[in-house]
Amino acid sequence: MVEWKRYNGALVPVEPPHIEPTSEDVERGKKQGGYRFISYTTDFDCEEETAWWYVIKDDPIDLGTIKSSVRYKINKGLRYADIRRIDHRAVGRELYACYCKAQARYRAHEGHVSEEAFLAALQQDNAEYYGAFFRENGQLIAYVKNVVRGDCVDMSVIKYDPDYLKYQISAALTYRVIFDYLNGGQCKYVLDGQRAIRHKTNIQDYLEDYFGFRKAYGRLQMVYSPVMKVLVTLLYPFRTLIERLAGDRVLLNNVASVLKMEEIRRACRKKA
Repeated sequence: MVEWKRYNGALVPVEPPHIEPTSEDVERGKKQGGYRFISYTTDFDCEEETAWWYVIKDDPIDLGTIKSSVRYKINKGLRYADIRRIDHRAVGRELYACYCKAQARYRAHEGHVSEEAFLAALQQDNAEYYGAFFRENGQLIAYVKNVVRGDCVDMSVIKYDPDYLKYQISAALTYRVIFDYLNGGQCKYVLDGQRAIRHKTNIQDYLEDYFGFRKAYGRLQMVYSPVMKVLVTLLYPFRTLIERLAGDRVLLNNVASVLKMEEIRRACRKKA
């Protein structure tokens, strides 16, 4: 049985993408109400290259077989940083300091979280965290939040202090997570999210090129609330114009994102 969680006005599965919701699961979700749409994936890791995918790694990592340039960066990062699993509740303030340094690279309005809210969320968080500590001064300079669900571990949040990127901490931290979960046999695959809806992210290309991640294709499904179904039907022909006009307007960006998901859904349906 698939459970649902609320995310930005939508309902999405709590379970990893290889667990496909049944029609009964979807009906239970609809009965919860208060959603704009329900989004989920079917035919996960199918052979057809669809318009929808997740980025995963499902084979152990071997330093001896990866590119020499990548191996050099991993070893450099491991020399400069002590990377280990951490008790995130015990180092909450250090995590927040790293979070702030990472967020400072982006525009101020992009969802900065207060220290109080950050620390409160950590107390309720059952994810597994890994931290990278700079050997010279012991400072926490990077962390990754791993959400483990059955056979899957989702690297759901990764933050780096930009002052230390030159030490290849990102390569070392990613390697350690992959090694512990895949080589250690704890999980069948490591997940780094789904296709970006509107803005391409470099992190997924980085994971594919450096660490052998791959695209696991599937079919995006969207179930709309009655009002949202009417709005999507009316606005869909104007999706290109809306995306062009969106700019920094939050509402138009949200509308454009939903219309892009609808476009992906239709593309997946056409190839079925």
